[in-house]
Amino acid sequence: MKSIVWLLILFLFSCTSDKSADLSVRHELRVERLKGSDYWKYVVRKGDKIVIEQTFVPAFSGKQPFYDSVAASSIGLVVLNKLDSGIFPPSVSKSEVIDAWPMNALLPED
Repeated sequence: MKSIVWLLILFLFSCTSDKSADLSVRHELRVERLKGSDYWKYVVRKGDKIVIEQTFVPAFSGKQPFYDSVAASSIGLVVLNKLDSGIFPPSVSKSEVIDAWPMNALLPED
C-alpha cells in the first residue's frame, strides 16, 4: 500500500513540475511588429531569438504584405497563442485570419 501511495505522489509531482516548466517557456515568447519600407511584419521572439518572422499575410494566395501594423500584430497574436498551446508549426487558416483581422484594415484579396 505504501508503494502505491509513493508512486501516486511521484506521479503528481512530475505532472506539476512539467506544467511549471511549460509556463516559464510561455512567458518568454512575445510578438513584435516591425516596419519595412512599405509594409509591416511581425516576429515572434523567444528571448532574443526570432522563432517566426512573417512578412506576408498567411493563408491567402500570393505574397500580400501587411499594410497595417495592427493587422500584423493581430495575426502574430494568433500564432503566439498556438505556440502557447503547444501547436507547432502554428499554421493559420484563412478563417482564423479573417476572424482576427482588424475591422478598419483592408483584408487581402484571394
